Amino acid sequence: MIDSRASRRSGRTLNTFAAMLTVAAAVSTSPLIANAQGADDDAGRRGRGGSASSKKSDSFYLTAKVSTLGVGVDFSRSVANRFAFRVGYSGFSTSFDETESGIDYDIDLDLRSFAISGDWHPWQNGVYLTGGALINNNEASALGNGDGVDITIGDVTFDAGLVGDLTAQVDFDDVAPMVGFGWNSAFAKRRIGVVISAGVVFQGEPRVTLAADGEIADEALFQQELQREQDELQEELEDFTLYPVASFGLSYRF
Repeated sequence: MIDSRASRRSGRTLNTFAAMLTVAAAVSTSPLIANAQGADDDAGRRGRGGSASSKKSDSFYLTAKVSTLGVGVDFSRSVANRFAFRVGYSGFSTSFDETESGIDYDIDLDLRSFAISGDWHPWQNGVYLTGGALINNNEASALGNGDGVDITIGDVTFDAGLVGDLTAQVDFDDVAPMVGFGWNSAFAKRRIGVVISAGVVFQGEPRVTLAADGEIADEALFQQELQREQDELQEELEDFTLYPVASFGLSYRF
């Protein structure tokens, strides 16, 4: 139930990133970006602000972005000619209904994460490789009610009225390493630029918790089958040990 919805969402990641590339190309050639870049290039030719190398080592960047982790903002500073340090926040919440085995579920998806990373620009231009850690508060929860129907939990069918409300909670490692690559057209030489990136978060195996509040919730047979159902769901969610991340944003260099 939860994983089927999430699988459809992750399956659209490549299409989403392809769309981001198309948008990036359009935005980078827009009059606003072109004028800002032209003004900055003119200033560089007049010698204002020092050499290109000093700009690279002294620049700060503020980036607004949308990604598969939500909507967020990054703040970064370039160091020397090839490196930058970056911190950021992303968040997104949504709720939707799903029916599974005759049970109506209210599902809440809550994405909340902080990122700390370092970027390496091997050719001293906008292309970079990145690595860091995600403070991962992403989770999903569901509340189901099957009054009036039977419900199969594990290998046994129970009276839904005796089961009561079912709750499911899915979360991951609190701190997750991440790697990726990207391109920032504002790096070192432009005031406003496009930022696109792709990567993966190693968020660990999902932790699944199932519970019920009905009359039979504490009975041994029900608890045994509930544990079996929980183990099956956790196994089905193992594909989400790796979470793909794609992002698109606009960056301003100070």
